[in-house]
Amino acid sequence: MILKTGCNIFIKKMRINFVIILALITFPTIAFSQKRRDVDYDSSRYYQKQILKAYKQAIDSLEKTELFMNYLQFQKRNNNYEGQTFFFNVLHSNYNQFNNSIALSGFDKLKPISYGFGFGYDSKFKHVISDFAISVVFPNTSKKGDETISSSLFNILFDMGYDVLNSNNVSVYPYAGLSARFSALSYTNKGTVNPSYNNISDLLLKSENVNTASIRLGYQLGVGLDVAVSHKKDGNRSLLLFVKAGINQPFAKDRFKIQNITYNPQINKGDWMLSVGIKFVSRKIIFN
Repeated sequence: MILKTGCNIFIKKMRINFVIILALITFPTIAFSQKRRDVDYDSSRYYQKQILKAYKQAIDSLEKTELFMNYLQFQKRNNNYEGQTFFFNVLHSNYNQFNNSIALSGFDKLKPISYGFGFGYDSKFKHVISDFAISVVFPNTSKKGDETISSSLFNILFDMGYDVLNSNNVSVYPYAGLSARFSALSYTNKGTVNPSYNNISDLLLKSENVNTASIRLGYQLGVGLDVAVSHKKDGNRSLLLFVKAGINQPFAKDRFKIQNITYNPQINKGDWMLSVGIKFVSRKIIFN
């Protein structure tokens, strides 16, 4: 009997403890949920969501108005723009006299055609098209065994053109501009390993490197053609395909300083140049 009574008391105590533990676990969860709900409605995050929702509703309503429709139609006819350009170059150079001189040393002729690429920033205001670009022409090389002669060109250009059509679909424009030209010329002889070398000073036989550059102010003259290949529905952005053909020449002939010697290789880089690329532009409204 005593044992039964003791078991009942123990069970009752366990029930009371279980209820207390359950309450301790449940109460914070309920309190946290209530607090979270209060925070959602009383915090700045809640009001930001409501403002954003109202803003989207206002924009949706505006886009359905006649005023906004007229704005889109105006943008599609708008000729002013600005944006990025990416292009490939084909450069023709006259190496005739230089090729004759290196042929005496057994080198093949440098090819007159070189290729390159560039990128820049382009803008248009009414008839005027402005173009700032950086252009790199890959090295043109001639080899003889372990010996290599290389010629390359780096350009920073600024052009301005006049669009005779002033259309947002097709532009034809003569252009002129100035450039900073960095013309490089190098000779490299890898040399051969000396099997009986003593130290690093005589490890290679006939190893030579001559690297020199000519910096000149240059000019560009030519004609450009832009064609719009796509327009976004909002009328704000367009993709243009462009072609530019002209000359890219220095005001003074390239001369290369090699120690105390001024070397004139008689090279004429850029007697004509062709650029083909794309423009990613945004239409812009000019308030007069």
